[in-house]
Amino acid sequence: MVTNNIPARASGQLRSYARNAEIWATLETVPGFTNAVAIADEATAMLEALEQKQAELADGFTVETILEVGQIPPSWLDSIAARAVDREAVRLQLAAVTSLRGAAHGAVQNIVTESGDEILSVLGERMAAVVGKLREAVTELGAANTPAEAIELGTADAWKKIIDLVPEYQRLRLAQATVHNSVGGRWAESWQRAKKGKAGGRDIPFSSYAIVKNLDEVFPKFGYVHPDDFSPWSHDVTYFLVEILKRGGDLWLPTERELSAMLVERREFFDAEHKAARDLYKRNIREYRERSDAGEFHPEVSLRLSYEIRAGI
Repeated sequence: MVTNNIPARASGQLRSYARNAEIWATLETVPGFTNAVAIADEATAMLEALEQKQAELADGFTVETILEVGQIPPSWLDSIAARAVDREAVRLQLAAVTSLRGAAHGAVQNIVTESGDEILSVLGERMAAVVGKLREAVTELGAANTPAEAIELGTADAWKKIIDLVPEYQRLRLAQATVHNSVGGRWAESWQRAKKGKAGGRDIPFSSYAIVKNLDEVFPKFGYVHPDDFSPWSHDVTYFLVEILKRGGDLWLPTERELSAMLVERREFFDAEHKAARDLYKRNIREYRERSDAGEFHPEVSLRLSYEIRAGI
């Protein structure tokens, strides 16, 4: 359960996580997190009670009151001592509980700061389960690509299964984006690099190595699409899921470490293929063109080399 006890000076990362039930539920599996949140909540309640008690410790009989009444109450001196003891006790208690709550908040913040990949790992396992069910449902669809076609082919139940899975799929994707952008730094950078394909400066819907592991295989023009033809699939998430799985797309939700390694691997692949194509072109232009026309080189490599050829490499 998401706590309402978020300190005023809490980091933006903690605040973002507290607003996302998927992330918070994942954090609750991290050792020490639930205990720290419970202590922070309990300490806050104790502080409220102590502050109320402090406010109720009135001054009792003042000099002005005694002069007005015209007599010294028998218990006056004893009450002064008792109130002084009570005030000091409450002061010490407030200090102790405030320190305890601060330590609990610190523990919560430390776990949040250090658990990015752990959160993504758990979210990734959940995503794998959802994708497995989606893949089964898409297989059951047969040749159907729309609800109408599913009804006509008698596979409407499979389409309904997909629709029922979409909300959880979207919640997991939102949590994934929240983790990357809340951590910031290289995490936010890898999140953006995973979406390197741009169309007129816009992100291409659902096109990211953080979503589709084999993106450049199912969407070869990912790196150089044009504004007038910038997406190979529907912008509707249900249709996208059907289309990408039928194309053989590998949907995943990687940790930051896995995503960074994937981006390095793809960059190295393209650099190596580009070098091989460039060397072949310099060595034998005719052979390069024949092999390029035959689709031997990835479209992104061929386009990159065509720019260089026009520039006079």
